[in-house]
Amino acid sequence: MRKKILITVASALVLMVLAMGLTGCFGGNIENYTITFYVDDVVYETIVITPDTSQITLPKRPTKEGHKFDGWFFDKGTWQMMFTENSLANGMSRSIKLYAKFSVVMHTVTFYADGEEVYSVSVKEGDSIPYGDYAPQKTGYTFIEWSHSSGTLPDVMGKNDISVTAVFSPN
Repeated sequence: MRKKILITVASALVLMVLAMGLTGCFGGNIENYTITFYVDDVVYETIVITPDTSQITLPKRPTKEGHKFDGWFFDKGTWQMMFTENSLANGMSRSIKLYAKFSVVMHTVTFYADGEEVYSVSVKEGDSIPYGDYAPQKTGYTFIEWSHSSGTLPDVMGKNDISVTAVFSPN
């Protein structure tokens, strides 16, 4: 009888240990995931998402000279799948990588002659302005140069649109 009780107790203990082990394998451990943010193929920031995470704070918007930040994307290069505030509405099932998308900042140079717009061109911020490509014609006059209201004609496109005016000399 005593032997039977010992076998029953030992069997119960073995079953309890097995049950605890199986619970740990199948339901006790919920994974943490990461969201890794990349800027130009370099890790910018990583956020760890735990089962208790109810809200995430996106990293500070990255900056890049002569560019504007267009957002975080799942698909580097094709830029079709933007990360939005609803992207994690159904939770996470794996760690994810997000990539910063930038676009070149362009500004407009508007060319005027006799008060009328004669040319308009988009120039990348920081690039040379192609004044020599645009020379208006005016009967009885020779085009001399382009003039800017500041008195100094900028050689390089700055951070704002600009307007320039044709200067003519009578023939």
